[in-house]
Amino acid sequence: MQNNLMKPHEYPGKLFVVEGIDGSGKTTQLGLLAKWLIAEGHRVFVTEWNSSVLVKAATQTGKRKNALTPMTFSLLHATDFANRLLYKVIPPLKAGMIVLADRYSYTAFARDATRGVDRQWVRDLYGFAVRPDLSLKPGASDPDFPKILELIARKADDAFETEYGALLEGSATNETYSRGLVPL
Repeated sequence: MQNNLMKPHEYPGKLFVVEGIDGSGKTTQLGLLAKWLIAEGHRVFVTEWNSSVLVKAATQTGKRKNALTPMTFSLLHATDFANRLLYKVIPPLKAGMIVLADRYSYTAFARDATRGVDRQWVRDLYGFAVRPDLSLKPGASDPDFPKILELIARKADDAFETEYGALLEGSATNETYSRGLVPL
């Protein structure tokens, strides 16, 4: 099976992903970024990783009864992610929109690996995911996080590699940002 995370996507839109722990500011910053991009005339879609109706009941019941193995959790999360990707990420990308994703497949990699699921199996499982144009994993207290998001906003239509790289050189985020597949 081909791993889509290893190659750039071919959609006209842009996919920007922010990963991070609860309370790290990612949702707040993405919301502000979305408002700014919209004010600048960009079409924006924001998506968060919340359990879909498709798996929510099974996950809640399994947790309550302590009946889910790490592999079962992984398969439920992959099903949930596939549903989100198919209905909330790909359509706006096809329409040329900027998609801001609050958590993405990298969250699943971290969760599943922590639960003891084989890392290569998890990478293969999520191989269907669309590769983000940019994925950030800022620290909860990274003072450069808002500046990085501002830079992304200013460069939403252009290549931002040079200026983005220069900003990250002196940033605490430099240690935790990624492009494409995150090594586990």
